Amino acid sequence: ALVNASSQIFIGRVADIPALTGTRFRADSASSTIENTLPASVVQVEAYGTLKGSLRYGEVIQVIYCPALCDEITDAATLKSLAYTAVDATVPQEDGIYLFFLVHSPDAKQSYYFGVNPIQGLVELDSSDRVHVTYLNSALSGHYSLDALVRDIRSIVEN
Repeated sequence: ALVNASSQIFIGRVADIPALTGTRFRADSASSTIENTLPASVVQVEAYGTLKGSLRYGEVIQVIYCPALCDEITDAATLKSLAYTAVDATVPQEDGIYLFFLVHSPDAKQSYYFGVNPIQGLVELDSSDRVHVTYLNSALSGHYSLDALVRDIRSIVEN
């Protein structure tokens, strides 16, 4: 479900991560629009290897990092609120290498990407190609090798 929900899955490097600033977010729900101001940053990410989507090697995209979005997550399967906070999510670091699971901004006039959700939007990779998954990311639990995870993702994308 994580692979299918993502429009872009790729390995990339965080090229720049500015400080969090108050950012206005708008969400449309049924016939109403809700606006919030949350601390967020527009992170510059350089794509290395794409598993799903159309990004090319070296392409730089803008990813919205908003840790406060962790505070109100709903389990899609049960529709129950989950008790996550920003402390539970992976925090991107400048020059860090991650496996990204992203969706494009719902506003066609903006070229931003968002994590598929605040917990599963990015996964840390180390210099030994090991995957570091937060205990809350049940879709990727049990994956420790980047090679094995890439094979599993490609299998899903190709079928």
